[in-house]
Amino acid sequence: PLWLLAGLKRWKEATPRARIITVFHELYATSKPWHSAWWLSGIQRRLARQLWALTDTGLSSVRPIANEIRSWSLQRSSDLLEYPVFSNVGEPVYRVPIDRRTRRLIVFGLAGTAQRVYRDASENLEHVVRAMGVSEIIDIGPRTFTVPQQLCGAAVHTLGVVSSKVIDRILSEASFGFMRARPDLLGKSSVFTGYCAHGIVPIVSPVKPTGQFSNAAPYAYINSDNSLSKLSVAELEEVSLRAFNWYQKHCRLSVLAAEVASTIYLEPK
Repeated sequence: PLWLLAGLKRWKEATPRARIITVFHELYATSKPWHSAWWLSGIQRRLARQLWALTDTGLSSVRPIANEIRSWSLQRSSDLLEYPVFSNVGEPVYRVPIDRRTRRLIVFGLAGTAQRVYRDASENLEHVVRAMGVSEIIDIGPRTFTVPQQLCGAAVHTLGVVSSKVIDRILSEASFGFMRARPDLLGKSSVFTGYCAHGIVPIVSPVKPTGQFSNAAPYAYINSDNSLSKLSVAELEEVSLRAFNWYQKHCRLSVLAAEVASTIYLEPK
């Protein structure tokens, strides 16, 4: 969006005491040469760097993006804050212990997110269902593909698009939340933070197993490749508590709002 950058420059010149606070959720697209994203990635990189130059305070949800931004201007490292995204399906004040929850597993998110679960991580998902004694799977979100009716004896209930209040209640009662993602990019996933906010045990099928989870304790989720059947209820409770506490400290909307508010009245750069 060339017009956006030009407009911000004019606005900054006209109001020199104004502050620009930018959330860098993505920097640029990447793809194969036969896709348009590959051809546009260069100009997107330049625009992102120019936007950072105009920005007084930036926010990034994951370490890889934060590291690249900081590399553009090392002397401005302190101007960039790292905060994972917050849950958009509720933030319970209290966490229901694992032993009081049903043995339900949740698959949640947009169609592309869910399709990666059923298409690319089906073996991992089946392993989790068997190992954890999952009684049923609740699938939440819009779907452009056919969701299986059962997996390893566990019935799959497809809810489609439902209100955030309904999702809030379902997540508060379920034990497990499954997803497929890069561990080092979990902080930008509202699916993951939604799981953590509700004290569900997040089980991640890693796209890149070597990726390290930034912005959090590494034990706020379970790798689906692990020997899950050996985990006791006490160990699952510990993961649930770690995920919930991590969310309260790093992601809660009030925490982020207070941090952003503290930067608004600082002197512009």
